[in-house]
Amino acid sequence: MGRQPNPNVSTRVSPEWKAKIEAIATKTGRNSSQVLHEAIALYLGENDASTVGVTLQDILNRLEAVEQQQAAVKVLLAR
Repeated sequence: MGRQPNPNVSTRVSPEWKAKIEAIATKTGRNSSQVLHEAIALYLGENDASTVGVTLQDILNRLEAVEQQQAAVKVLLAR
């Protein structure tokens, strides 16, 4: 027997929440479903490897961006 697909869960949210979810998804390079899955996992205390991995990748991406900005500032200050 094969594994059964995960069931779908849906809800309605305000336009403001939808915009916030989409902004988080864009900022972190994920889609809205991934953001919602992680939020539910956090709420339920089910921080599995997939949600932790996404969070870790987000932190690494942010760190890289900060390091690039720091390098640019150093170049500007050296002028």
